[in-house]
Amino acid sequence: MVLRISPDSSGMVEKMERLVEHNQEKVKEIGAKKVIFACPSCFHTWKEKYKTDAELLHSTQFIEGLISEGRITLNNGTLKTVTYHDPCDLGRNTGVYDPPRIY
Repeated sequence: MVLRISPDSSGMVEKMERLVEHNQEKVKEIGAKKVIFACPSCFHTWKEKYKTDAELLHSTQFIEGLISEGRITLNNGTLKTVTYHDPCDLGRNTGVYDPPRIY
């Protein structure tokens, strides 16, 4: 399999290709159905450079799904103030804007 890696891999095309291949093999080997990323740049890289059947989600998308499905609840009847760093590259590079802001 040949993946075309753009110049954004800092000129280390062969290393990037080996890393992609290794990571894809590990995901397939363990039978992962979903891969969840806390890092928006890693999430973007996987969405753009990797070929996998696994569902790729940023942690905010995953948590939003759990809340929507009723698998976790927030507040327990009380209001809390929380601080969350909303990474700009999650939206700018990957187009994910709503999940971090819904609740």
